[in-house]
Formats: sequence, structure tokens, C-alpha cells
Amino acid sequence: MGDAEETLKADTSGDRITTAYQPRYLADALKPFGTEEVRLRLRSGVRRSTVITTPRSPTLHQVLMPKRLAHDPRGQG
Repeated sequence: MGDAEETLKADTSGDRITTAYQPRYLADALKPFGTEEVRLRLRSGVRRSTVITTPRSPTLHQVLMPKRLAHDPRGQG
């Protein structure tokens, strides 16, 4: 399997981290929102996860676990 990379327009805050996702899992997590704008809250370190929300549906949350990156065996991206 090869690698793919996408660039998205985003407003960011906090420390810069590197993360990767299975494309199908990310697409499946985004489907229920039905909007072009979502918020991703990324956590780094051993307990990495991504929480996805949107201002339009504040009670809808999706949790997505990123892939472990090959260059960082501890998963601290």
C-alpha cells in the first residue's frame, strides 16, 4: 500500500503535532455531521485520540484513533 496526503484549510491553536488516519475511518467519522465545518480536538502522547464536533450539532461527538506513525514507535507523533 502507498501513502497519501491531503492538505486542508484550517484554523489552529496549540502545539503542532503530526498525526495520520485510516482514510475510510476518518470519512466514516465525518459523515454524520453533514457539514463542511467541523472541529478536531487532537491529543498527543500515549493517550492519543481525536474528538470531532461541529458548532451546528454540539451534542454530536465522534472519537477517532489515529494510526501509529512508523517513525515514532511510542505513538507520540
